[in-house]
Amino acid sequence: MRHVLFAASLGLLASPLAAEEGPELPGWMAGCWEAVNEEARTVECWTMPEGGMMLGSAQTIMNGQTVFWEAIQIIKDDEDEDGPAIPLAMWVSPNGEGRYRFNWVESEEGGLTFTFAANDFPQKIRYWPDGELMQAEISQMDGSRRMSWTYRRMGSSD
Repeated sequence: MRHVLFAASLGLLASPLAAEEGPELPGWMAGCWEAVNEEARTVECWTMPEGGMMLGSAQTIMNGQTVFWEAIQIIKDDEDEDGPAIPLAMWVSPNGEGRYRFNWVESEEGGLTFTFAANDFPQKIRYWPDGELMQAEISQMDGSRRMSWTYRRMGSSD
């Protein structure tokens, strides 16, 4: 019985009750990830899920200069004075300016989808595992202005 409880506490087993309450924190995202293209290098790092949240950071570098950075939290069972409690929320602070709550929504697309319709851009953030890769995408609610990244775990071979 102890082994089952220990595995469940690590999020390795999902109970039917947990599935009805919403998604678990995405432990598969933990670690540092890198997306590189001809213009920029973006690094995203995430802590292991612990204490009901994961902490993340993102940094985009172009020509040796940071052009964007962001502090991020994914919080389980989030409650906030600005809105109702939800099963999972993503708080973002782009370039340290403000703090914005994107609410988890069920999606047939798979992975995790968060939305904030009142935001100018993006209004939708989505992450999903793709084998050994992590995919990320931002867009407007209708899918327009889509931007995407394919991340490789840092330290892994190509």
